[in-house]
Amino acid sequence: MELLIGFVFVFGLGFGISLAGSIPPAGVNLMAIHISMEQGKPQAMWFSFGAIIIEGILCFVALKFASFIASHQEIDFWIKWIAVPVFLIMGVVALWPSKETPADVEGKTIKKNHWWKTNFTYGMFICGINPMQVPFWLVWGTFFYAKGWLPHDLASTLVFVIGAISGTYLLLYLFVEYAAKVLSRILTGHLSGKRIIGYVFLGLGLLQLGQNVWEQFIRSR
Repeated sequence: MELLIGFVFVFGLGFGISLAGSIPPAGVNLMAIHISMEQGKPQAMWFSFGAIIIEGILCFVALKFASFIASHQEIDFWIKWIAVPVFLIMGVVALWPSKETPADVEGKTIKKNHWWKTNFTYGMFICGINPMQVPFWLVWGTFFYAKGWLPHDLASTLVFVIGAISGTYLLLYLFVEYAAKVLSRILTGHLSGKRIIGYVFLGLGLLQLGQNVWEQFIRSR
């Protein structure tokens, strides 16, 4: 029973972070909406399925590297301190005033190339060229391992990955199901979403800073 509860918690971590991380406008979710409106929901879901396959692979690789870092104390010490400016910088960037307009965000949608034979492979490609996939999961994986929330065993890693791709797929399904309404809300409310994410990153940075100071300067006395 305890093992099952642990797996549910780990699944929830991956699901929640992936769900939240997929909300801001990006190539995958905007393209899923675009395909839904142009070719229909089934094709959009095939695209989404291809995208989460690659996300699962990249998430797994990032977690294994994060686990390696967390299990080596000499590296973990520096990672904990490096995580502070990384979180703070990501928060500041998200909160920095943007000159983007809804039309600018809509223009980021990548148009489908004719040489792609299926939307499934196109989804794999669009997700694979996203430069933020590995850093995103590396940062969160290192954070969860440092907190002791994510065990290092293979089963827990796989459960986390399943949770992550489930969260992404659910959000993409909602985007596709309510394509027109979702697109309108994304294009008019994306800046508010960025601010929320920015505050989350700032909070995590300050939390990590406080924990570092406590562990290395106060508790060690």
